[in-house]
Amino acid sequence: MQILFILLAAVLIICTVIFALQNLLPAVTKNSKKSSQHRQRIRELENTLEEKDQTINNQNERVRYLENHLPGGQGSSESGQSS
Repeated sequence: MQILFILLAAVLIICTVIFALQNLLPAVTKNSKKSSQHRQRIRELENTLEEKDQTINNQNERVRYLENHLPGGQGSSESGQSS
């Protein structure tokens, strides 16, 4: 009788675990996929930001070069800027 009770309890536990996994696994899989997509999007945005920063730095260097090599020197471009 005791063996029957243990066997029945084991079957009940196994069924409960299977039921719980069926309800939890889709959510876990969905969240994992979304998290992976978010990480990929963050990497893309960081790369874009890095490219934009490099472009800005290149343009700033170009402006400094032009300010130093155009007639009139540095003061000519600052007169049009407001503080």
